[in-house]
Amino acid sequence: ASEQVLREVTTAVNEGVTIIPFRLDNELPSQDMRYFLAPLHWLDATTPPIAGHLEKLADRVRVVVSQPNTQQKDSALANTREPPSAHALDRCIPAPKRGTRRLTLITASAVVVVVLGLAAAVAGLRFAPRADKRLEFSWTADERAASLTLPRNVQMAFVWIPPGTFQMGGGIDRDGNPEHQVALSAGFWMAATEVTQQQWKAVVPNNPSAFAGDNNPVDSVSWFDCQIFLEKLNTGQNAAFRLPTEAEWEYACIANGDVMTKEDAGLYVWFAGNSDEKSHSVATKKANPWGIYDLHGNVTEWCNDWFGPFSAAPQKDPTGAAHGKSRVVRGGSWKAILDRCRSKNRAGVPPHETRTNIGFRIVATGGTEMSRFTNP
Repeated sequence: ASEQVLREVTTAVNEGVTIIPFRLDNELPSQDMRYFLAPLHWLDATTPPIAGHLEKLADRVRVVVSQPNTQQKDSALANTREPPSAHALDRCIPAPKRGTRRLTLITASAVVVVVLGLAAAVAGLRFAPRADKRLEFSWTADERAASLTLPRNVQMAFVWIPPGTFQMGGGIDRDGNPEHQVALSAGFWMAATEVTQQQWKAVVPNNPSAFAGDNNPVDSVSWFDCQIFLEKLNTGQNAAFRLPTEAEWEYACIANGDVMTKEDAGLYVWFAGNSDEKSHSVATKKANPWGIYDLHGNVTEWCNDWFGPFSAAPQKDPTGAAHGKSRVVRGGSWKAILDRCRSKNRAGVPPHETRTNIGFRIVATGGTEMSRFTNP
């Protein structure tokens, strides 16, 4: 069975939860559901997009168990196994009436698992993530700079971003993007570069990138993939690592006055006009005044927020829309025209999508005096 199934079974045993293994003949999961069931995306099951798929699957199971009995393709197995009892099913789905179509039970010797415990998840049961072996990290910081040491002695540099107020939004795309005042009440640490492939591989074993290179930004990662990376970091640190909010990203990008102009864009940005249609090593262009690289280009970056229209009213510590279908991405990329590399440019991308021009960078928070944050 898959690692996901083993984790669910372990959780069920530890918490005393009844799980009913079943196979639903002639009923394949949707393409979206197949994505969520993929081993790399087990974490997605704890996020809102999966809920609708689980509801549909549970409804289908209820329909099947309430249908009149029909000829079983596997009559030998069907005749030697009784249907699950009402007691066993009462936590998941309505029990089948006598004479209804039986669920095909799965024996230990023939492990054919399509879905395990998903109907129980609909009923509100929470499955715990895998208890990975703890990764070892160390963190050092002074007033303005910090460094996270990842496994294999891979370094990740951070820059301190002080609290402040700025004008967010506006620019060319003003529809749904009005300029408004935003106040960030707390400072934060932002990674000086986009997460590189070397940094990614130090935490997550696979490398999905289309443009190989240890110092190139990792690309072709979904928003959910970013959460897996962050969850692994947060098992080994006292800090809370996460994606930046959209407001934090724009504030860090303009750095008390955006320095990039069309005339000197080539000094700061990898974009369609100079990239040769590929990403490049991070930090090979000039940094902005706060010491952060590649915010305007190289790869577009995931933010934490749901994508939605801005309000024109002043905001304090905004975190984006309450819900949505897409997550915010910010910044230009190696394939973007220069107008799309502006600090005000914003877009939304479904969180399960991967693109060769999208990567991410992270921020760290934790404690009220981050400049004094020391080794855990």
